[in-house]
Amino acid sequence: MSVAFEEDFIVLQEEFRQVIQVIAWPIIIVGILANVGVVVRIAIPQGTTNRSNLRPLYRSSLVSLAAADLLMLTTTGTNVLANVSGRTHLWKLPSSACSLIPFLQTVAMIVASLNLAFVATDRFQAIRAQVPTSSSKSSSSSVGFLVATLLFTWGVALGSSYPVLNIYNTEAVTIINNSTAYSAMLCLVSDRQFVTTIYTALFTVIFLPLAAVFIVVYILLALNIHRKKIGNSIASESTITSTSVSNSGPRPAKKKIPKHVMRKRRTVRVILTLIGVFVLCRMPQWSFLLVKLYLKVSHKFWWHLQVVLTLLSLINAAVHPFLYAFLNEALSLVSWVNSLCLKKTTEPNSVPEIISIKIPRGPYVN
Repeated sequence: MSVAFEEDFIVLQEEFRQVIQVIAWPIIIVGILANVGVVVRIAIPQGTTNRSNLRPLYRSSLVSLAAADLLMLTTTGTNVLANVSGRTHLWKLPSSACSLIPFLQTVAMIVASLNLAFVATDRFQAIRAQVPTSSSKSSSSSVGFLVATLLFTWGVALGSSYPVLNIYNTEAVTIINNSTAYSAMLCLVSDRQFVTTIYTALFTVIFLPLAAVFIVVYILLALNIHRKKIGNSIASESTITSTSVSNSGPRPAKKKIPKHVMRKRRTVRVILTLIGVFVLCRMPQWSFLLVKLYLKVSHKFWWHLQVVLTLLSLINAAVHPFLYAFLNEALSLVSWVNSLCLKKTTEPNSVPEIISIKIPRGPYVN
């Protein structure tokens, strides 16, 4: 058993730890509730909710992404809160969590990256093919496709992350604080060279290609929508101009942007937001992990930076439900709550059905 002084493990400032706790708790709670809401929203449609309006690949990817984000929020959130709750950087969780938490974090990261690439590819194929959003498959085949996709995604993630289980181990240490001493645990890397090889392989073989697919597909999708938007705008503008020329009088033609053009502009902004969130919240954590493995960093600044980047990954997992699910018209929380409220208000006031007489429309003479 090694011996060390307590001040050697005080790496985070007191004010910084308090700020991180104030920020982390709401993010974790909101993220968990939102991701659970995505699973419930897809699994239990209500009223006029058209769950079948979602394509099978998109639906299965949303469920798998929500499960991965829940895993990321619980594991990373527990680790971060445990680190910032005390003065020292000693291991405060059970010894089994030292090897289990990095493994589950890697699984969640790979599953989320796979499903983000699946969602981007599915959206690109749907717009390129100009197919309706409703699925032509039956409900049984959709469920089978959903289960198969989930098993494939999580099987790949679990298999590729298995070597991470043997990376971290706990080590007992005696901490000296002034004239007192107490026993504590440290979570340390067993073999630094092995860790570097594993994480470099995961980054170059899995994470980097999936990130490239995600960014490239969404850029192509935004360009495709932008081209169609420009074409439709030119066509509508020419129609307005020809109409104004044919009409008598010097009335100026009032240009009004069509609704479909506004919708496409909104879609392009959403796509740019998705790319920005991915680059700002997901890429830095993996990049810093590789830098930390290849370069020996010991200054306290790097500990603070690691906590900030970990907090960004929590933010990323918390905003996924809002970016990929709740912005979708078929999964809108507002429409779901409205349907629930309307159902509750109309049930007690139900009246017998009245046979209505339909009057044909047409020109009427007195």
